[in-house]
Amino acid sequence: MNNKTPLNGPCFESSEKPEKLVFLLHGYGDNAENFIPLATHLHDPELNINFYAPNAPSSIPQYPIGRQWFDLYPNGINFNEAGSAEKEILKQDCLSSLNLIK
Repeated sequence: MNNKTPLNGPCFESSEKPEKLVFLLHGYGDNAENFIPLATHLHDPELNINFYAPNAPSSIPQYPIGRQWFDLYPNGINFNEAGSAEKEILKQDCLSSLNLIK
């Protein structure tokens, strides 16, 4: 999966000088646009928090509008049945996605 594309997605900016930033990470097959509305419910003006909901870096081959943080089928094998090689691929995919958030 090894994607180097910068993440994009909607923001909910409640403060010009935020003290905190909350990342809202969606699940498998979803997208950031469905998660950013949570910010309106979590928002507290006294806390100076901004919210960012990035889209996962990769689309799902069988469902191109869905996004994924890692491939559930490394080497074509379901992650529940993954051997050591597939687990290493999963680990690297997760780390690559996390590094895009930094």
